[in-house]
Amino acid sequence: MDSVMQSATEKQRTLVDETAENLISFILTRNMQEGDKLPNETRLSDMLNVGRGTLREAVKQLVSRNILYARQGSGTYVSDKRGIPQDPLGAMFLENNTRNAINLIEARLALEPNIAAEAALCVTPEQCERLQELCILHSAAIRQGTDYQKVDTDFHEYIAVCTGNPIFSNLVSIIASASIQISTSINDNEYRQISARYHRIITDAICNKDPLGARNGMLAHINVSREYLRRRLKEEGKS
Repeated sequence: MDSVMQSATEKQRTLVDETAENLISFILTRNMQEGDKLPNETRLSDMLNVGRGTLREAVKQLVSRNILYARQGSGTYVSDKRGIPQDPLGAMFLENNTRNAINLIEARLALEPNIAAEAALCVTPEQCERLQELCILHSAAIRQGTDYQKVDTDFHEYIAVCTGNPIFSNLVSIIASASIQISTSINDNEYRQISARYHRIITDAICNKDPLGARNGMLAHINVSREYLRRRLKEEGKS
């Protein structure tokens, strides 16, 4: 009896997994973008030739994988996370300390300068306007002494978007957000002012389609962050 029940469960799980993969294919073949709404449950179950219970379990699976999100009373939509895990680096388990901030900064140093250079080659006028806006918002938040973590993250992520390469966007979204989350919690006002100046240098270089200037600006920006954190680590070791 137990083996029969186990076999039925495994069969159901297989059907749910298969339906989840079919849903992904449905999204891809129709080139659905973030925020696009899926057909209602009745229509979708008919299209995929599965029961509603199976479809619901498949949708739950894709929601947990950040591929879909459900809005109660409205429907199911394509997530802007595009399947990226919420915390792939395990940042929630990293202490907000200087050593972890340095580790993340060094990972960014290996990626972001070349991404900034690529952005300078590919940026559109519309993207340049948005980048300028983010630069101004970042500077204003620092000047006013308000929380600038989100706009700082948005700025770096948008540079990756300007490359047109979704892999760059995903990588920067993962690494920069974790790095900035830790760094902004431990840095001081002098560092923040320097950060704002480098954001302006990087923005101008990208919008002027100057890949060398963009690369060097980002390299200097992240390296200044690393040196600041290294000095802080030494001071902590003396105390």
